[in-house]
Amino acid sequence: MLAFVDVLEEKFISIAKQYKCSIDVIWQICKLQRCKYLGDNYLIRSESIVLQLGDVFEEIEDAVLAALDLTERTSSMVENLNSRVNSYLYTRKLSDQNFLDLLQFYFNHVPFLRSERGYRVNKTPTELLTCKPHKNWLELLGHSRFKRAA
Repeated sequence: MLAFVDVLEEKFISIAKQYKCSIDVIWQICKLQRCKYLGDNYLIRSESIVLQLGDVFEEIEDAVLAALDLTERTSSMVENLNSRVNSYLYTRKLSDQNFLDLLQFYFNHVPFLRSERGYRVNKTPTELLTCKPHKNWLELLGHSRFKRAA
């Protein structure tokens, strides 16, 4: 569940090489993001980093923020999936593998109605993963969609 940490480590190593600073400083900047921006804790914790890095602090912080924003956090995806699946499993006390397979297919092929990231709206998880559009999930199962007469 913490596989995203390895991805962040690679990104942070790249940032450290780019700005010729320690990876530990990059992680300190990452941990700094837990604090309210320009709050007391933020200012106290960032003071030593700013003194160490000087003028490039803001550039490095922007790079760290971009890396954090572009990295999927596995635990949040698991929590999202759990909240979506839980209601289906709660109504069925016994769930066989066929039901779970159908549920998996459904969740992989139903578009997201909303998302914090605009590019995900009205796209399915399969489309986001493969970067290719596909047919409606009913058509993928061999059924035809109902179309109203004009």
